This record gives sequence, structure tokens and C-alpha cells, in this order.
Amino acid sequence: MPIRIAHIKKGRRVSGHNILAIVHGAGEKNAARRLMQSLGRNHAVALRISDGGLLLCSDRQLPDPPAGMPLWTIDGTGGGAEIRMPTDLIDAGDLPVEVLRAVRQFRSHLYRDAGGRLWIWTDHVGLSTVYHARAGQCSVFSSDPAALSRLSAGLDLDMAVSFLSSGVVLPGRTLFTGIEALPCASALRVEPGGISGRPYWRPRPGTDLWRNRADMEEELWVRIRRSVIASAADRHVTLPLSGGNDATTLLGLLHEAGCSLDTFSFVVGDPTPNCDAAVAGRQAALLGVPHRLYSMDDFSVVHMLERHAAGPVTMRKACYEQDIYEQAAADSRAAYGDPLFMFGDECFGQGAIRLGSDEDMLSAWTLKSPAIVDGLADALDAQAATSAKEGLRAAQIQALDMHRDQRRPADMKDAGFLEIFHRQNMMPMRRLNASATGSIAVPFMELSILDMARHVPDSLRVEKHLFKGLVRKRLPRLFALRRATSAQSQPRIDAAMHAEAVQIHRIAARLRHGIPGLLTGENLVRLADELISSPVPVAQKRSLGGRLVHATYHSPLVPVRLKYALMNRLWTKYHMGADKPTLLMRAIQLALLVAASPLGEAPAAPPPDVRRVLTKDRVMTTVRPGA
Repeated sequence: MPIRIAHIKKGRRVSGHNILAIVHGAGEKNAARRLMQSLGRNHAVALRISDGGLLLCSDRQLPDPPAGMPLWTIDGTGGGAEIRMPTDLIDAGDLPVEVLRAVRQFRSHLYRDAGGRLWIWTDHVGLSTVYHARAGQCSVFSSDPAALSRLSAGLDLDMAVSFLSSGVVLPGRTLFTGIEALPCASALRVEPGGISGRPYWRPRPGTDLWRNRADMEEELWVRIRRSVIASAADRHVTLPLSGGNDATTLLGLLHEAGCSLDTFSFVVGDPTPNCDAAVAGRQAALLGVPHRLYSMDDFSVVHMLERHAAGPVTMRKACYEQDIYEQAAADSRAAYGDPLFMFGDECFGQGAIRLGSDEDMLSAWTLKSPAIVDGLADALDAQAATSAKEGLRAAQIQALDMHRDQRRPADMKDAGFLEIFHRQNMMPMRRLNASATGSIAVPFMELSILDMARHVPDSLRVEKHLFKGLVRKRLPRLFALRRATSAQSQPRIDAAMHAEAVQIHRIAARLRHGIPGLLTGENLVRLADELISSPVPVAQKRSLGGRLVHATYHSPLVPVRLKYALMNRLWTKYHMGADKPTLLMRAIQLALLVAASPLGEAPAAPPPDVRRVLTKDRVMTTVRPGA
């Protein structure tokens, strides 16, 4: 039975899933209880395992579950429907049969087998990540790394630089030294002395099982359709509609299956005739499906930063559209009850990218060079920044080395794209969306679909040839519409930062700890002052070469091979990335996340004349009268 975890409150809600479990050695029960209380838990349920013990944190007394039943479950879907894990694709090995019976996709479980041993099963895409830290003879597990941050020796500066440069951290790492993310798609046995286990699945491409394209298309369509319908599970579906291939396919399949359905899109400014939101509206109208359009004209960097700081302390790119999802969820609930939000993240990875070097591969994984942080060089601790950049570069190469056993460069690209982009970026953002909407589903990430993608020939995976050709044949009405030629769903961060420069300065002035060991609070304020004094940026028009590339890429008259050659020639490389306003935004976001953790706690009480006031749309410093 899933265990509801009580909140740790330190002036505000931190997380809905905090300390989950402490595994301790023989004779360490009292130490484990003291540890639990020091981490903020006053109540615990003790469950014995092998020669050690397990403390589960709960806000109420729970019965001791029988062996083979989950003791605790992280539900990455927010309660959404999901299909059973296809066990024929799992390398079961010597896994206990009780483990396999309990498994569902997109959920992580903690449970005991018949022998009393404790196991943790992690989901395969990271929607329900489990974090781990050691404290003496105890192993502590949580779904929120902030809950473990008291056990950390400090910030992991390599990962701080990773977040500044790429917006993500590397797999298995967190912001905190000594706190690790358990590997995805793994079955792990937990004992007082440590953790052992192995992956039950990984995207290791095999042979090209299908030689006939028609057979491949038929099999892929069967798997996709089955997963989408099973994920909907007779619930009303609210579909974020982008006008792209994946969301369009979901729209057509859900409508074809007779599912209760509505859609929405969002846009910055007034939609142009062929922007993504306008195309999405025409698609919905063609099928008679309700469609709502939301505006992001009032987008606020300050508000977004506050929202991220108030959530779980994890590293992810900024989720610009969280307020839109909250409004869409409220509108759907008012009209349809309890909606299920469905996303079209799919399994064929990046498109046609030249893979001639390690830098090309890292770029294909959406990673950037650590040198990007040199945009803040005059504000960073030079020695610490140099060391962290070297450490991050070594960690990136190590990530590459873990995938060099793939048969082909494209296989390595797709495996790393799943591990980096999906698990470290898209899935955390989906969880952030889930906190607003309640329930989500990502049917294209179902294991049987991912598993089939690894057996598709290289030429049909590149630029999603097989998928695009398939859906155009199966959903001809939708794909006959003109495709979107521009995106209007991304706000301009530089302009928003300038518009809110005074408020951003106030936030920076309050973050006295800055990024410990890397960027002082004083230098953070100086960077904000530079932003205020610099001229407001003007929207850049696409260059003649850029317009030519765009027109060529979207033209049906240009041969595909020429398009790929053009993309390979001009693709954004590993060393290019965030501009200075984006770097500053990420630095403030990182400093806010640190401030929300025990690492940001001041050694003494703050001065009595200043207090922090949080409102929905701004942060201000208030001076008490008479100070």
C-alpha cells in the first residue's frame, strides 16, 4: 500500500514526499530514530528486515504490510492511469517473482521479498526518482534530495556548473555532494552494509529484427495505439497541443478511439497564421475537439523563480509554462471533472546530427561545454570555477564512455538522449506539471515502444523517418494540414529579466549565501546591477542565412539528404549555449534552491529589521518601522 509522507515545514511546504526510509544495521535502531528526528520526522513505523531494520516515515500508524507487497510507492504520474510493465522485455535474471508482480511503469517501489530482504525497483524513465545518502551505518532514501541535504558535505560544484551551462545535472548526480540518484530501470537489493543490484533494462540496440518497412510500421502502430488507449483508461484527457508530430498523433488516436478529450495551446503575443498554436487550433477544429488558447504575455521570470524555489530541490531547466498548466487544469476540472494530462514525448531521440566527435555527441544529448560559465567569469571564484569545469568535463566524458559499447553512433546518441534529455530534463518538467494538474501520462515512453525503437534500422530512426511516415499514412486528414513554420510558445528571457530588473535585484540582495564556493552573494548582486544598467535588448531578426536554412528545411521541394547536410553543417555545437541573462537567471535559481535547503541556513538568526515576504508575483525586502 502506498505510504503518504508527511511534510517537513520550515515556514512553508517543502515537499509532499520527504524522508521515506532509513535502513540501519543491527544494533543501530536508536541511531536511526535519532537520525529520523534530526531530519524532521517525529513519527516512524519500524519494520524489521533481515539482521538490520527499516524505519518508514509516515504521518499515521500503518500496519506491517505482508512480504511481497510494496511498502512505499512513488507515483510519478500523479495518480494517472498506466499499463503493466511488459515483463517479456525485462531481464528478470534472479529477481524475486514478488518483485515482478508489483511492478508498474513510471512508479518506483520499495518492498520486501519472501526472505525478508529489502528491494527498490526504479522506473525506467525517471518520473519517480529515488535518492540515497549514507549516514554512518544507515542508508537513507527519499524522493526529494532536499530531504537528504542535511547529510551532505556541501554543494557539488561540478553539477552546479552543469546546471549553469546546460540546465541539467548528469545522471546519478545531484546538487549535493554525497547524495546520489539511484539508477533508472534497476532492481536494487538494500542491506545494512550497502546497495547491490543491476539494471533490468537498458536501451542497448540489438539486431534489425524487421527487414520489411510495412511490417515495422504495422507493429509500431499496434504498440503505440495500445499504449495510448490503455493510458487514457476511460478518463477524460486534456491534451497540450503543439501542432508537432507527436501531439498530433495523440490527438488523432484519442479522437479515433472515442476518448473524452479537450486540448489547449499557449502563445507569446498574438498568434501568427502558421505558428504552432494556430496550427494546433486548426487540427482540433478539424476533428471537432474543444481547444483553448492561453497567452503568456504576462510571463514573469520572478514568479517562475519563486515557483521553482518552492518546489522540490531538484535540478531542471526552468518550466516557463507551469502557470498555464495550472490554469488549464482548473478549466478542465471545472468542465470535465478529473482530467488526465497526456504528453507526446517519444522514443526516437534527436534528429539528423553530425556525430564526428565527442563534442557532437554531447551536443546531441543537449549538453553544452562548461566554458559557457565564462560568461560570468568576472563574478565567479576563479579557482573553484576552473576546478568545477574540469570536473564536469571529466564527468561528461565518463558518461560518453558508459555508452561506447553501442553498436552504432546513432545508437549511442539515442541511448544518451533518453538518459540525459528525457530523464534529466523532460521528466522533471512533467513532474512539475503533474504537481499542478494531478495526473499525467506519457504513452510513447512505454517500455515496449522504447524497446522496439532500438531494433529499427538506423536510416529509419534518423529524423523519425519511420514514425513520421507511419502517422501520415494512418492519420491522413490531420497531417494533410499545413505544418507549423514558427514557434511562439517561448518567452524572451532577456527582455523579461530587464523588465523585472528591480525585483531581480531585490532577490539577489537577499541571497547572501549566493552559490557557496562558486559565487558570492555580493557578486550576484553586482551581476543583477549590470543587468539593470545594460540596454534593453532588441529582438534579433533571423539573418539571411538563417532564413534560407529555415525555408530550405521546411520546403517539401528540397531533397531530404540536402536538408540533413544543411543541418549537419550549421547545427548548434557543443560550445554554444546560454547567453548572459539566462546564465544570471540560472544562477539566481540555483541560489534560491540552495537557500531553500539546509545548506542555505544562516548560522545565526537573521537581523531583526529585515524579513522576507513572498507574494504570488514578486519578492520584496521589507524594513520594519523604526529600524
